[in-house]
Amino acid sequence: MGGTRQNFNIGQEIISEDLNSLQSRIERGVFDRVIFEILQRKTDGFFQNSFKAIYQSATEILIKAGLGFQNYNIDGKNPTKVPLVLDEDKTISIDTPDSSNPRVDIICVKWGRYNSEVESRKFKDEFTDSITSQNMTVATDWKAEFSYIAGVPNVAPVAPVVPTGFMKIQEVYVSASTGIANQAAIYDKRSLLPFAVATSATGSNEYDAVVGDMTKSGVTHEDLKSALDNASAGWKILVLKNESIDTIPEVITDDTEIVFKRGVTFNRGTSPTGLKISAYDCKLTNARFNGFNTVGDKAVVISAVAKRTVIDSPRFLDCESNIDDLGSDTFINVEYTE
Repeated sequence: MGGTRQNFNIGQEIISEDLNSLQSRIERGVFDRVIFEILQRKTDGFFQNSFKAIYQSATEILIKAGLGFQNYNIDGKNPTKVPLVLDEDKTISIDTPDSSNPRVDIICVKWGRYNSEVESRKFKDEFTDSITSQNMTVATDWKAEFSYIAGVPNVAPVAPVVPTGFMKIQEVYVSASTGIANQAAIYDKRSLLPFAVATSATGSNEYDAVVGDMTKSGVTHEDLKSALDNASAGWKILVLKNESIDTIPEVITDDTEIVFKRGVTFNRGTSPTGLKISAYDCKLTNARFNGFNTVGDKAVVISAVAKRTVIDSPRFLDCESNIDDLGSDTFINVEYTE
């Protein structure tokens, strides 16, 4: 795995630090070399819905458990691609909203370690040679340390500065008096990491990302927006589950293709638009949109910057406007209104 080895010599004094270094050297080989390459040399990110923020109430946010990696040089002995571990969901309570102005708060995270196991061991005093039983730390583990920072209330609030050594994972818009309005007030600032999977017999994966359960290959995502926000040019995304749309998923990367499993439906939540396309040479297949029926609603918006968009077999149920096409050279094949 390319890790350095701890070397012991005949007659050499061996101290506890030598033995403890064995494990950190293994981690350096695994994290800094093997996993770093598997993740396509990406770091400072999270897997799937790890550390995703979920709206709980006007004053509380739930951070989902999971795993990430941070690029951080601790001391030259530990790995520099260090894990961010959250074993259980974590609730964060925000500060009391200002009575007059809104503000933007941030949630940040960095690596940490903690004493994970303490057990009784016999201990020999080096001066008196007396032997006693003492509770000692026999194992440590990685963890994630959080920092919540409330912004300054203002008519036009801005996010506070990220503390040194931390990574920003969320921005939270806190309305005056009332606090967090809904999920749309939480802005996801995480970067998602690739998911290591085997390739097919042809040497390539059909899908680069999957929204929903993993049935083939690629990176799994909790919703289409997170997949699109992290897409690279040429990605093909498979959507396997229904969604209630509160924040508009927007295609911002050229050559993106989105395939909906037949019958998968995007329903209107709080967003007036189900999907927006703002890139070149993109394709949408089998999408179904329902309930975008308030005045001004549009199930699909093709923005003015989009060129050569292909929409194949879209289905619309009870929508005020099915497709608002502001782009150029758009091709729509068999639009079906239910």
